[in-house]
Amino acid sequence: MFPVISLGGLNIPFLIVFISGAVLSVYLAGRISLRGDKENSRIFSNILSSPVLPFLLLWKLSLVLTDFQDVLSNPSILLFSRGSMVNAAIGAAGGIAWGLWRGKRLAPPPRVIRALLISAAAAVLIFSLSARRIRKAARPFLP
Repeated sequence: MFPVISLGGLNIPFLIVFISGAVLSVYLAGRISLRGDKENSRIFSNILSSPVLPFLLLWKLSLVLTDFQDVLSNPSILLFSRGSMVNAAIGAAGGIAWGLWRGKRLAPPPRVIRALLISAAAAVLIFSLSARRIRKAARPFLP
């Protein structure tokens, strides 16, 4: 069972909070490096956000491939099932492929590429934290 953060009657998985914070900080790192440059900021945001929809669609619709009988017997499983690691991998592969194609098609200028590299470095730093450090930092908020 994953640790959760309780806010009144609302229980939020800590992993969701951590990943949301990581995504926000990666986005902010790139935007700060491009401050004042609206056109490059738009290109940066477009490249960074374009893989999200293909990831979500492929992640959910890949259930048809991996759990076809379950989907036939209960179509609402497409909405409520989290799927497996295979489904997440299919979605991630599709999102990455779409993002790479989109980035190549837009031909971003060097400033945007630098901002993307800064964002990637921020992501590596955030996700390289050990689980022990994360749990230790979150311990005051956990029940």
